[in-house]
Amino acid sequence: MSLACTLEEKTGIAHKFLLPKQLKEHGLKLGDMKLSDSILEMIAENYTRESGVRALEKRIASLARYRAKQIVGEEAFEAVVAMLKKQAEATMPPELKEAIEKKKKEKETLEAETEKDPTKQ
Repeated sequence: MSLACTLEEKTGIAHKFLLPKQLKEHGLKLGDMKLSDSILEMIAENYTRESGVRALEKRIASLARYRAKQIVGEEAFEAVVAMLKKQAEATMPPELKEAIEKKKKEKETLEAETEKDPTKQ
């Protein structure tokens, strides 16, 4: 009795069991990280040396950790940008606020006119 898995079997196991398990363990949703069959096959073929799926699961876990760090970094960056924007708006002189609002309205008007008549640009 052989316990060795073919490449197709490893890919199927990864999609059905390993990927969802690692996403859950790293606090990710299904849409946060997607791995195609070709990517999973490449990982299984080039980065695992055993006949089972233990090393494949470790590689998927590594990718899930990397993706989780990316998402946290993006959220932290967006929070800092939002905070700085609020601070800038709070300390901005009223004349500058009015000028910015005027420019925004002009841009919106121009975009609306361009949508109606694409020859205006």
